[in-house]
Amino acid sequence: MVRLLSIQLFALLLSSQSTAQNGTWTPRADAPVDPWWAAAFAIDGIGYLGTGAVDTGLTNRFWAYDPTADAWDTIPSLPAPGSQGTFHFAIDGAGYVGGVGSEDAFWQYVPATRTWTARTPPPVPPIAVETIVGFSCGGKGYFWTRSLGKALFEYDPATDIWTEKASYPGNLVRVPLAAATDSLGFVGIGFGRDEVADTSGNTPEWYCYDPRIDTWTRKADFPGMPRNSSRAFTIDSTIYVGHGIIPGPIITPEFWAYHVGSDTWTRVADYPEGIGSPVGFAFAIDGKGYVGTANFGQFYAFDPLVDTATRPPAPHPTPLSVFPNPVADFLRLAAPDTEGRPYQLYDSAGRAVATGRVTGQRIDVAGLPAGVYALAVETAAGARVARIVRE
Repeated sequence: MVRLLSIQLFALLLSSQSTAQNGTWTPRADAPVDPWWAAAFAIDGIGYLGTGAVDTGLTNRFWAYDPTADAWDTIPSLPAPGSQGTFHFAIDGAGYVGGVGSEDAFWQYVPATRTWTARTPPPVPPIAVETIVGFSCGGKGYFWTRSLGKALFEYDPATDIWTEKASYPGNLVRVPLAAATDSLGFVGIGFGRDEVADTSGNTPEWYCYDPRIDTWTRKADFPGMPRNSSRAFTIDSTIYVGHGIIPGPIITPEFWAYHVGSDTWTRVADYPEGIGSPVGFAFAIDGKGYVGTANFGQFYAFDPLVDTATRPPAPHPTPLSVFPNPVADFLRLAAPDTEGRPYQLYDSAGRAVATGRVTGQRIDVAGLPAGVYALAVETAAGARVARIVRE
């Protein structure tokens, strides 16, 4: 539990909570790995997860998730080097993964035959894991890259041919989010620049691409705190957007619903236990969304038809008073029940950077780089947490 407290802390101290949030999250069988920058898509009622950065390095392995059995099974690995930050989508019973490793590669997976086949890669190779995304709609796949003036390329699986389309008109340049309905694609909510981005460099802009007329249209900006590294899934004509990194930097558990028909956003239930994650994975199957975290071992199903306002709120850890804050060397704890108890310090990405036991009701943080941290102390009465700033 202590492993998750930095994320719970940031949610407790720095995220607003709605008292009437729609939808409910249900825990499901954890994924076999907790990858960063993984590929994920759904085909015919089964979710697929693979590639990404894991504890042992970059992987090329893939797994299939069956929501009926709530179980993961290993499928053939991608026949290419381990990779992260791929672009990916599904079209007509097949999954596609591109930007694999340092190769100019593009692969098709057919579940019916459990086979991978090399296909024609896009004409512009990916330049970095944080600068590409993919989506599919209208029976075609799309690859967006900030290269060549933020070019968009369309893939036709029937001909195995890529065609350049209208370039993205916004200011988005890095860690973008992409999503799609059956007929429309959407890109936005990431690092931007110029007047659209906030002081953190994040932009709330949200653009719709209509392949029928090859046109981008700016839609209602994302109303939550601007962020990057988010994930999304689509149920019918509603796109659910959540997680990511907000100014701080802080990982947020917030989720929002974008209603395509009305061009409006509404807040939905936060990810459970105040857990947030950057660059996790998501897909939708049969009217439910499935979201997994990177590095935190969580995998939940979201049902938009159940209202969490009728359910008791998830418990939060108890705040802990500390001083001085900001701190340069020794952090003092104003709670006697913390003496001799184990503690962990987490950075803003949720990584544990220091562990030990409280001695003399103080903790030495002199060895930490300047920045924002979460302190979690496990007491006999439960978790005590605090946000600290190392100056």
